[in-house]
Amino acid sequence: MKKKNPLNSILALLFLSYAPLTGQSIKVVYHATAKENIQEILPELSQQKIIYSYSLTINHGASKYCRDSVYVIYDRSDSKEYWPYKEVYKDYNNGVWLEKSGSYMEGYLYEQGLDELRERNTRQQWALTSEQKAIAGIPCRQAIAKNGDVAWFAPDIPYLDGPQDGVFSLPGLVLEYETQYYKWSAVEVLFNAQTVALPDGIRTHKKNTIQLSYNDIMSLGKDKLIIIDAQTPLETWLKFEQ
Repeated sequence: MKKKNPLNSILALLFLSYAPLTGQSIKVVYHATAKENIQEILPELSQQKIIYSYSLTINHGASKYCRDSVYVIYDRSDSKEYWPYKEVYKDYNNGVWLEKSGSYMEGYLYEQGLDELRERNTRQQWALTSEQKAIAGIPCRQAIAKNGDVAWFAPDIPYLDGPQDGVFSLPGLVLEYETQYYKWSAVEVLFNAQTVALPDGIRTHKKNTIQLSYNDIMSLGKDKLIIIDAQTPLETWLKFEQ
């Protein structure tokens, strides 16, 4: 007999109880860093220490996750890193995932289905552990995926959301997420955040048809691109210019 995954029962209850929570607004600020073993695939990053700041806002059945700023602690490398702005929207009411990016043609959005993405995350076969800790003052539980990814989620904030692409199949908002080479950690959780407005634009499921060329990305203005190199000011939060 096939063994049942206890997460399935928890998620079923979560889906049933989700509707009343769509009016609750939350904003989470995450800081992301590369782990030391990143040099296995990108040796030049061993010469850098950079903090990337992201924010996730959830309000009225929608969420927005975006790149906000970067903080360079040191950079001894000769390379350049190009960080185009990116916003990921999730429309829970209609099951839609949208991505707006400086690396896409102006006025276009990359679209995917939330159910499809969540099913993909479910296939990671998350297993709950007995480990618990507080992140940004919020009690969290640990879950480990088959591929070794580690997530800490908040059962008291039952949103199927979190950092990066933000589609998780865990029974609570993910406040810390660690992959083989990167780690995202919540540093601040605020309630009563601003409203999330879904972006207008032409939607497509074909990402390659709206992707800008390398040269076009390099020519983006400072409102859409942050360049990190040896000339970047240290210990200063760099934001996309408005």
